[in-house]
Amino acid sequence: MRNENILDEPTQGVFDVLDEDCQLMAEKTVSSSVGSVNSIECDTSPLEPSSNVQPNDQEKAKRKSSGIAKNGGTHGTAAINCNNEGASVPPAKNDDGTRGTVELSASFSEALAAAIDPLQQESDDLERLSFDDLSLPCFLVKDDWFDLGGKRRPGVWYCYQTEGTERKPPANHASFICSPLYVEGVTNTESGQYFGRLLRFRDTLGRWRNWAMPMEMLRGSCEELRGELLASGVEIDFRNRQKLADYLQWRVPRHVWTAATRTGWTSKGGAFVLHDRIIGDERVHFQSESMNGTGATRVGGDYLQWQKMAGYCQGNPVLMASIGVALSGPLLAKTHRDSGGVHWVGDSSTGKTTALCLGASVWGGEDLKRTWRATSNGLEGVAALLSDTCLCLDEINEADPREIGAIVYSLGNGTGKTRANRVGSARDAHRWRLSLLSTGERSISAAMQEGGKQAKAGQLVRLLNIPANRTYGVFDDLHHFEDGRPMSDFFKTECARHYGHAGPKFVEHILSLEKKGMPTLAASLPRLNSNFNMATAKRRGRLPDLLCMRWQLNWRLMQEFCLGHQAQHSMPVR
Repeated sequence: MRNENILDEPTQGVFDVLDEDCQLMAEKTVSSSVGSVNSIECDTSPLEPSSNVQPNDQEKAKRKSSGIAKNGGTHGTAAINCNNEGASVPPAKNDDGTRGTVELSASFSEALAAAIDPLQQESDDLERLSFDDLSLPCFLVKDDWFDLGGKRRPGVWYCYQTEGTERKPPANHASFICSPLYVEGVTNTESGQYFGRLLRFRDTLGRWRNWAMPMEMLRGSCEELRGELLASGVEIDFRNRQKLADYLQWRVPRHVWTAATRTGWTSKGGAFVLHDRIIGDERVHFQSESMNGTGATRVGGDYLQWQKMAGYCQGNPVLMASIGVALSGPLLAKTHRDSGGVHWVGDSSTGKTTALCLGASVWGGEDLKRTWRATSNGLEGVAALLSDTCLCLDEINEADPREIGAIVYSLGNGTGKTRANRVGSARDAHRWRLSLLSTGERSISAAMQEGGKQAKAGQLVRLLNIPANRTYGVFDDLHHFEDGRPMSDFFKTECARHYGHAGPKFVEHILSLEKKGMPTLAASLPRLNSNFNMATAKRRGRLPDLLCMRWQLNWRLMQEFCLGHQAQHSMPVR
């Protein structure tokens, strides 16, 4: 039964009651149905009180924009009642209608469907399967829509048959587990431990990704495993989530890959492992419980633009040394040297952090630059994530003075603290090799003295204190910049845009030299040491060997990788 108390106002008054969200749709509705609205006589009398439930503002707006008059009524409105009570004559067909609204709704529905499933392809040519052709129970993986007793979405399906009874025959069923995910192979370390599965899956946006998943993530309820997959774009059915673990262990794949549990060179030295890629020919994958790799090496921007920026390092020894320290990480394993690095000491606002950002851009973005405000345990995990690359720590004043000495020793020795597991046996300690790049207003010795500690010779050798104050802060050659401030801003801006290219290309060059049968870097070290112009070299242990290779070998390589063959003058030694 229609509501006799609902009266319509003139069409031009519609927008007085519409909010901003409804106004655009109302304009399209009125414009598409202007002929119909003009032919209707509208009653302009005010609304009268009624005991019936009044429609909300949105319903009023819809009725007013449709031009429904009192004498025309809302024929058949009550027919939408779910109980079909009081259903009247259906509304008359209006050829002129509000076609604009219908078209808008249709396009919105298509957009919504595409957002829910962007991989759906409207095609009747589906792969048709039959339960009779399957060895039940089994798991089925499909990349596209297919037909199996009905149209089914892409993904992993568990197909099975229920047992029949006297009253009910056996029935075939298929349960959706997750979006497309393949188990490509078995992974384990070179020592035959830490097994895993190499997974290949498609995320929500249709991109294929790989992950070497440790088998230990299947322990317990597998919540951590499902959380990692969900965060990476895998869609998992909530009702059948427990079947995911069964699928991952359903069969043992034939292919076997070497699992690397840390970044850097493999034990054979034929491949270099990064969090997101492998450089070299070995069949190896980085195996980790996390795919995100926050703070790990990554690539962004354009390599040629980074080279152009690095060209301004010429004539600036502090900047050149920062790039050299960053590039020396892959040389440690090849020359059988321990970790070590440089600590830039200087006043505030001289550009020390700029030099640190420049060194970090060799391997990654801004998140590769960290601060000294961390515990020794936390830095162990970070160092293991960046093995054979470079660890950049800014502002030593933020560190606990009582822990600085232990942190320097730990990072220099390349071994984490030994801990016990639940049964009392020792866990595998973190291990790494890396170069260190640090900054601070105070030296290592001065920072340790605040905590009542005395700096040892071993700590000062592992992390050398080098003054960073030059002619214009950390700069000696301003090129075309007016002073050090705009030049520092230029480097920070470019490092945030272009990063992570030089380090991997440096590794590729080292591998290419080895393939050509060139002398090993370890064999070349004595010759480089003979040309190392440093009077105190013999009093500082083996670290000058590392610095020698940083300055001389890296200088020649930086002409190719960092400066684009533009460096013409000799290596600056200050």
